[in-house]
Amino acid sequence: MKLTVRAVPRVAMATGGPLVSLITSANAAIPGFIKTIVDGGAGIGGSIVPLLASSPAIKVIAYEPLRENAKVLRQRFSGNPAVKVREVAISDRIGHAHFDIPSRLQGDGGPWTAGTSYNGYLCKAGLRSFLRRLAARMVRPGRSRETIKVSTVRLDSDLSAAPDVVKLDLQGGEPAALDGLGDYLRQVKLVKAEVQMLGGDARGRCVRKLQEFGFTIYLADLQFSVPELDASLRTALTANGVKIEEELRGSPYDPQTMVKGEWTDDQELPFQDLDLKPEFEGLLRAAKAQYFQVDLVALNQAHAESWNTILPSLRL
Repeated sequence: MKLTVRAVPRVAMATGGPLVSLITSANAAIPGFIKTIVDGGAGIGGSIVPLLASSPAIKVIAYEPLRENAKVLRQRFSGNPAVKVREVAISDRIGHAHFDIPSRLQGDGGPWTAGTSYNGYLCKAGLRSFLRRLAARMVRPGRSRETIKVSTVRLDSDLSAAPDVVKLDLQGGEPAALDGLGDYLRQVKLVKAEVQMLGGDARGRCVRKLQEFGFTIYLADLQFSVPELDASLRTALTANGVKIEEELRGSPYDPQTMVKGEWTDDQELPFQDLDLKPEFEGLLRAAKAQYFQVDLVALNQAHAESWNTILPSLRL
């Protein structure tokens, strides 16, 4: 499948990055264009605050299956009618599934209280999933990896109408969540999905689904982790269109150097259809990158006239 890879169009950046900026620009140009947002894998609501600030008409439905995370969400947005918390996982089926939790945080006085987690994900059905759950029960003492059972829903059954925006941070569960939208996906105006570029097939499945339903796909934020971000690696990243915005060394979330950035929109990017170019992937692996995560921003061509009004440079 041929995919033309390009950076998300530059807009006046608001706090919260490209997604919030696009929503802010959309509602400024066409009042009420974006009203309802699904936040899949909401964690403890870090993205919800800037989303609510982008427009007084915004309502967010936050899906978070981990009980401890959902508890923080409810406390954080208690009394706010603009936020609805659903303590379930979104998938392509209704029922129950195993949910893997690689680690839980111990709590350091910040919003991520003891027992919360930022990296849980739904286990796939089958033998491989069974073996992973079995291994999780046999980890060495002192390690926190575990598997729990959670409820799952399809968005086309859980929602009474299609949302305007769907944001997905599901650690590989994004394709199933898109499948669970059913025909609602045809009405969604904007999708933001986090995908991993070093291994796995989730990105390909996401892109195929979005293209099938008439979305134009752009690249937004990126994030990766390496033992050290030295001068030569910085130079190579810049040459490949990476603009580094933030470095976090030894955070509670990542003991290595976690790097956040975005793609420049004025040079060729290191992609070949759905994959990283071999030279760029080789660069990351030589630097011992633990992962390389990219946010896809997809705009529905069914709303091309509106998007072209909001961002004239798009020409959808």
